[in-house]
Amino acid sequence: MLRCSKQSGKRQGAIAVLAAVVLTVVMIFTAFVTDLGLVMVQKTDLQSAVDAAALAGVMDLSDEEQSVLETSVDQYLVHNDFDPSVTGITRTIQYGMWDDDAGTFAVDTFANANALRLHVTTPVPSIFGGVMGHSSYATSAESIVVLAKGPPRDVVMVLDCSGSMAANMSNGDNRVENLVLGQATF
Repeated sequence: MLRCSKQSGKRQGAIAVLAAVVLTVVMIFTAFVTDLGLVMVQKTDLQSAVDAAALAGVMDLSDEEQSVLETSVDQYLVHNDFDPSVTGITRTIQYGMWDDDAGTFAVDTFANANALRLHVTTPVPSIFGGVMGHSSYATSAESIVVLAKGPPRDVVMVLDCSGSMAANMSNGDNRVENLVLGQATF
């Protein structure tokens, strides 16, 4: 036989309040994760852009004019959607000497430099952070690039997964052997 207690009527609606609190907490975490994900994607894109711009800039390090290098860096940043002329985006280029043994960068003059350090900071708009008072977040990336010593090296590596280079040719040697001997005609 089931008995109903008079106290069970006092608990009606308790789940609705608990569900509202839990739903609010879940929404706050969802907003935080969404904004954090957006910042991380922007940081990854920024690091790629800074690396490309620094590599392009170091090629002009041996040039006599510092402005040529800075123009090259800015062009690469613009092509990767980080225009330094836009308000909020800051770009800092430092010239210096890289010490291979110590693994350190020391700021020096443009004329003496064998390396450059590029640092870019950019704002990331917030989707849900406005509720918490954050209309945007800042992220930054840095890259140090050293001017290579000696002549540039062109290296080509070919991976033949099909096995076609192992086929024998009319002279009895396979294609790789003919290529090494300089007799390859494909």
